[in-house]
Amino acid sequence: MMKHGIITFWIVLLAVLGACSTDESSSDLTKPVALGRAGDVLFVVDSTLWNGPVGKQLRTIFEQPMPGLPTDEAAYYVQRISPYDLSNRFQQQRRNLVFVHVFNDKSAESQRMSTYFGKDVRERVDSDSSFFLATEENKFARGQTVMYLFAPTAADLLAQLQENPQRILNRFRNSELKSIRDDVLKKENRSLERQLRNDYGFVIRLPENYKLALERDNFVWLRNMEAVLDRSIVIGWREYTSESQFSPDSVVAWRDQLGRYITGSDDTASYMVTETYIPPDFETTTFNGRYAVESRGLWKMNDNRLGGVFLSYTFVDDAQQRLYYVEGFIYAPNMDKREYLREMEALLQTFQPAKSQPDA
Repeated sequence: MMKHGIITFWIVLLAVLGACSTDESSSDLTKPVALGRAGDVLFVVDSTLWNGPVGKQLRTIFEQPMPGLPTDEAAYYVQRISPYDLSNRFQQQRRNLVFVHVFNDKSAESQRMSTYFGKDVRERVDSDSSFFLATEENKFARGQTVMYLFAPTAADLLAQLQENPQRILNRFRNSELKSIRDDVLKKENRSLERQLRNDYGFVIRLPENYKLALERDNFVWLRNMEAVLDRSIVIGWREYTSESQFSPDSVVAWRDQLGRYITGSDDTASYMVTETYIPPDFETTTFNGRYAVESRGLWKMNDNRLGGVFLSYTFVDDAQQRLYYVEGFIYAPNMDKREYLREMEALLQTFQPAKSQPDA
């Protein structure tokens, strides 16, 4: 009987462990957690490349200002190390690594770098001149994003960097946003997610500290309020009638209409408006496969007491002919806004109109 009980115990334990598995492989779970902030990037590259035109172009791509912030902040803060320095465990565990290599360089640093590129990569580069970019997750640490940029010669690599800056940045950003989501959604507010799906027919993933702050006709306000940091997501929807609803003026007008619901805690005469002294940035993009307008800018209360930054997406759900406005805004006085805005972007991109009817 005792032997049977022990066997039963281990069967149950293994079943529980299996049920708790995540998207990470078992080998990833044994790795240390990545170090550093999401916006910090460490380049592993030969010094000659870094100090020449290739390095200059890389800095141009990654250090361009992030739009929609009250002061200029580079999209990424970059550093460079030699491939020899990567033997240091601390450097290996950095959150964002970019390996840069040209295959015909015979310098000692470059030869050391070649150990991170397999023979199959070189063979494909020789047969496909358009192949210069690859990404990998969790190479040395959990939550790590690794990008590889490579070409036969420095001139070839420079040409690829000059022709594909947005492709490089988007590829890196998408990998990084996934890593951020995995981090901030380790504990989710499943109850609130289910309520939103049942009541309103859309899905968004939320960290456990988010609460439902306000509901109105065709509007919800979700909030994560801390002592010195206030993060909010607002979602509005209306009937889609024409393409003119995507114009910057229409988006701002709708945003300000929804902003009337965002009132001061002690004064309903105080409400949110869009800051127009520094106009918002608008660009067309895709949002989960749909045409969308992205807007980044500043908000304030109409009495000028408070203000901050916001990021929004406006898009149509064709199945319902419904226009959605999905925004994240942040109040973080005397704090850098860049990383909080990046976290908000990662959360907003989990939004989807429900594909099926809400649960009963």
